[in-house]
Amino acid sequence: MVGAALCLFYLLLLSISEFIGFSWAYLVAAVASTLLIAWYCRFFLGGGVRTFIIGAGLTGVYLFLYITLRQQDYGLLMAQSRSLLCWRS
Repeated sequence: MVGAALCLFYLLLLSISEFIGFSWAYLVAAVASTLLIAWYCRFFLGGGVRTFIIGAGLTGVYLFLYITLRQQDYGLLMAQSRSLLCWRS
């Protein structure tokens, strides 16, 4: 289900960005994908705080990806700094 939601993100992004701008299409696709995954996690995590943490984490990931995509000059630097943060954790 999560894999299908991630595929849905890219399909929504591609299809909606043909009609509206990239930023709005990214927002719609990210919100739809995050809500779908959080709704699915609500059933097997029991809802509550754990589901909220999953949703907040996905929101953070999509926000980081959006900033990285929009920063043409500093995209590689941001991606490298993020990979160093993940490596240290």
